[in-house]
Parts: sequence; C-alpha cells; structure tokens
Amino acid sequence: MIGVVRLHGLLILCCALGACYNPSYGDCQVSCASGTCPSGLECQGGVCRAPGMTGPCTTPDAGGDGGGGIPLEMMTEAQLDALCNHAVQCGQFEDVPSCKAVYGNLIVPASDEIAAVNAGTVIYHGDKAKECLDAQTANLACERWKFASNRAADPACSAVFEGTRHNGDACAIAEQCISQNCMYPATCTPGNGACCEGTCVGDEPPGPRAIGQACTFRDRCTGGYCDQFTGVCATYKTAGTQCSYGDQCADGLVCDNTTPNAVCQQPVGTNGPCSSSNVCANLGDVCRNGACMPGGLTGAACASLGECQQLHQCLNNACALPSEIGGSCQGLGVCSTGYCFQGTCVAKIMDNGACDVSLGSQQCESNYCDPGGKCMPKPVCN
Repeated sequence: MIGVVRLHGLLILCCALGACYNPSYGDCQVSCASGTCPSGLECQGGVCRAPGMTGPCTTPDAGGDGGGGIPLEMMTEAQLDALCNHAVQCGQFEDVPSCKAVYGNLIVPASDEIAAVNAGTVIYHGDKAKECLDAQTANLACERWKFASNRAADPACSAVFEGTRHNGDACAIAEQCISQNCMYPATCTPGNGACCEGTCVGDEPPGPRAIGQACTFRDRCTGGYCDQFTGVCATYKTAGTQCSYGDQCADGLVCDNTTPNAVCQQPVGTNGPCSSSNVCANLGDVCRNGACMPGGLTGAACASLGECQQLHQCLNNACALPSEIGGSCQGLGVCSTGYCFQGTCVAKIMDNGACDVSLGSQQCESNYCDPGGKCMPKPVCN
C-alpha cells in the first residue's frame, strides 16, 4: 500500500514531470540527509529550509480562494505537495519534484468527486481541505505508528465533502450521502472505472464515535479504532495483543502484519534488530540485514530491492527512482512514465486501443479499460 497524506474520498492527480525538468528548490522541497543543501537553502532537521524558516512544513494555499482555503481545482496539487513535502522530510524521497513525478504517474484523478461537486450533489469546503492538510502535515512527523493509522487525521478531514442525500436515497459515490456511507449491491463492485448505484445508509455525518458504536473509516472512534471487520468502534489493543493492521494498536505501537500471529509491539529504533520494515520506528528506515537502517536513495549501494526506499528500485546494485518507458521495472512493478508490463516500462494505451481487462486500468492513458477490452474515457459516477 502506498502510504499517503489523503483526504477521505479524494484521490490525487498531478501531471508527471518530464525527465528534463531542472528544479529550482524552495522551502521544504529537498532532503538534506547527506548534510548538504542546494544554494540558498540551509539544512534543518533533515530537510532544506529557506533562510529564517522554522517550524513544521505546512501546506501552501495553492492559489487561495479568497478565504485561505484550497479551491477544488487546486486540491490535487496541494495534496500532492503535502504528501511529497512529508516524504522528503522523512528521507523517503530525494526531492519534491522527483516525488511528484512518481506519484503523479500512479494516482487516478478524482473525477467522480469533482463531477458531483459541479452537479451540486456534494458540497466542497476548501477551508476544511486546507485545515485538514495542514494538520496532517504538522501531526504526522516521521513516526511509523502514526502513518500506519488514521490518528493524524484532523476532524476537518471528515468535513471537506458534505453530502446532500439522505438515508435511502440513491448514490454513486459515498460523498453524496450525508453519512458518507453508500451501500452498493453485491452484484456490483465500484472501482476500476465501474459505476454502481447504491443506497445511502444513515443521516449522521462522519464524526466522533463512542466505543461500541457503528463506524466507517471516515469516523474517529474516541479511545479506539474502527474495526474493519465488524464496522464497530473497538478499544485499542495493548502490547502483546494479536493484531491485523496498525490502527488497532495503542498509541506508539506498531503491527507487523507481514508475519503470522502478529502482535502490537514497541517500534524498533535505527540500528535496532528487525525482521520487517513494518517494525522500524522511523518512516525513513527499512529492515536491512536484520537491522532498521535508513533506506537507500538514488545512488546508494544495494543488493536487493528491500534495501532501498519505498518507490525506489535496486538497479545494477544501486538504488534508483522508477524507470521511464523502455527501462526495467522488474521487482518494483512501478514506472515513472507509462506502466509496468512483464518487467519493462511501456507506454500507456490511448483511447480505442485494445487492453487486457485482467491487468486493470493502469495500462490506459484514460485510466479505464472497459469490460470489452478497450481503453475508453472513464465513465463519471455522480
């Protein structure tokens, strides 16, 4: 799973930056893990800062809407900036432009949400969007246990989209419902371009829920987590208790769900013993040769993929960003341009071109491979 700073229901899209891009770095846009920064910037806490800048790296207004919020048309760019500023701060990417190029090629547009806002079935609150992103940027830090849960999410994140449809009304996306809970029929699974007509469940907006109350991932359970299996708020699990995912564990604990019979446990600091990167306390650390160590960025020596940072590959015994079209994607399965097909990055297929339904919509430039095996403009579900 790619770990991202996100607003519930809104995926981000950014045009991939070309390989010829020569960045001019600003505040919080490049890592200084090596101790050096581009001219005009100074190293503070692992990230290059503009002279005189202190405190957390916050989300830019992205153009503003006159009231300090983020306009809907600028939401994707602001969200991508927040994600990549955080990734650079935690040593997971070399610089913001490189991060945006990689994520921009992976993430699908939020066309359904935008269409619903334009149609008036969903109300968008730009001030809440900025409040949410700023709070997440400030609260996440680089602690894995926070990133593996939704506890860094500010209450404003649940108020970014306001639904207008009541319990029992038809819905195509959850954001249309006041409850933001759209129940789909068992015969239709939304996603991968498919549109399903569901029914809104409940009339209570997302918000805090007590232990024992029904919940969805959009709600915040007071003193606990929303159980993915039961849909009910449950008390956090303590150290030594079996777990399936990180959000189940109490503050400060992690869950190594890559191993059978995983339990909530204390995270392991840099240089400490590990069997999986999931137990490393620092987001920038990976489990290398049995110890939590900083993951390799471009040019760092490596013997295997696991020694490099997330969304980096080990190519010719050196960590590298994902390849462009024509390069190898063996092992990583991710490309900075095009998509990965049989170990090689190839160009995406244009509209009306044949596609393999079993491979999903990533192969299409439009992000939609229709049931008949043809790349077509993605249907808008609103």
